[in-house]
Amino acid sequence: MLKKHLISLIALLPALQPAVASDIITEQPAGKVLEYYADFENFDNLFGFMGDYHSAQKIVFADDNTVYFPNLLLRREMPAYVKGTYDKEAKTITVEAGQWVFYFPNVDIPVALYTLNSLGQAGPSETEFYTQPLVFDVADDGVISLRSSEAFPMFGICNATNSVEVYQNAKDLRFIPADNVDSQLSYYSYSYVFGTETAETLTTAAGYKEGDDTMWVKGFVPKYPDSWVKLEKTDGEYSAKSFQVQAYFANDEPIAFSALLGQDLPLTLPVAVDESTKTITAADGDVIMSTVTSDGSSYDILTRYHNLVLTPTEIQATKPAAPTFISYDLNSSGETEFIFASESVDTAGESLPKDCLSFRFYIDGEPYVFTPADYRWINSDMALVPYTFSNYNFFSQGGDHNERRYVYLQNLSADVKTIGVELVYTLAGETEVSDRLVYDIATGTVSSGVEDVVIDNDSEVRFYNLQGLPVEQPVSGNIYIRRQGKTTSKVVY
Repeated sequence: MLKKHLISLIALLPALQPAVASDIITEQPAGKVLEYYADFENFDNLFGFMGDYHSAQKIVFADDNTVYFPNLLLRREMPAYVKGTYDKEAKTITVEAGQWVFYFPNVDIPVALYTLNSLGQAGPSETEFYTQPLVFDVADDGVISLRSSEAFPMFGICNATNSVEVYQNAKDLRFIPADNVDSQLSYYSYSYVFGTETAETLTTAAGYKEGDDTMWVKGFVPKYPDSWVKLEKTDGEYSAKSFQVQAYFANDEPIAFSALLGQDLPLTLPVAVDESTKTITAADGDVIMSTVTSDGSSYDILTRYHNLVLTPTEIQATKPAAPTFISYDLNSSGETEFIFASESVDTAGESLPKDCLSFRFYIDGEPYVFTPADYRWINSDMALVPYTFSNYNFFSQGGDHNERRYVYLQNLSADVKTIGVELVYTLAGETEVSDRLVYDIATGTVSSGVEDVVIDNDSEVRFYNLQGLPVEQPVSGNIYIRRQGKTTSKVVY
């Protein structure tokens, strides 16, 4: 049904980037930026329709009722926005078909967004395109859902000069306001066995129930604590469908959750939910949990997990363990490579929820902010970097449990003396901060527990969203991180 010509194009043109064209919106437009979780079914030639669930996305609402949606398909290779019009009276947002999201300049191929027919085609012939717009309904609870019909059940991106050359298609799209989800979360103490290990590993997970027959678990695959797995009840028993996306490689090949039996990939992983204790167990028999990746024709098994036990737990504010130094290097390109490890645990070794943790950096004892001017891969200042944040260009993760951070600091002054980092834990309006790891560049020595820089607590109050990004205009009823001077707390505005 789908021909993935994009892989061969990228292989031929590995260095291509989107052309600078007014038709392609690559920068975040001006307007109110709201956080959503996107859910949709994303087609893969090998796995079929994969669940791309609860991926964090930003939608921009401009003052003139223009709405900008992020391109969700091949979004690492093709980061862009498409424009829609919000009719508040009708409670609809209409996105016109044919908007460009990418351009291959050497072969003169633009890539555009379209509604697709039941065969996954963007038009009735190679040279004709459907003009059916994408129409979204806006519910009273803020959920934005894409309409579909028997004639146009899907949407996709394709060669804008050849309607048959579809690069990726998807269906069943909805955007859920992030606060609708985050306000419902409860936490689990999560033990599991990784690979061939015999000892259990402990972490935390979060989850909530949607209706009577659906549960969502964040961090069900421990290596991807920000990703979700959907559990569905059928005939009184829960299971998780295989091929739910957990992450993507830089070339947009998926890393997906899957059940695993030997070398086979069953379609579901049975999951037991004790309705009295709310404990979740899975992968304690022959069928275990894995992550797999696909290039559209074959798959590789990446990780294996078994003996999963998620037990509801009450979490408390406590001091996190300090990061530990690994290495420092000033490389030939002028980047400052700083590598450290940070387990998501408190000083007693107890696991902490990763979505409540963030990093704060210091240069010569002064708080350091990652800005778009120096880090073109982000759209807003980051004073706090979420524990789960990863961008392979300057801030990536590694290690068996993603405990390592590889940070490539840009444009630091030649006379910088120290680099510091601390782990910040914010929960229920309380904030605890680890001892600070400080690396002295001249001597190559490491210290911790450095006194905080004196900051005026009467200084300006600043708000950040739960991803650590600054928010200029907080919206009533939403959850934010409030910072004034050296005091940080999570608040409902």
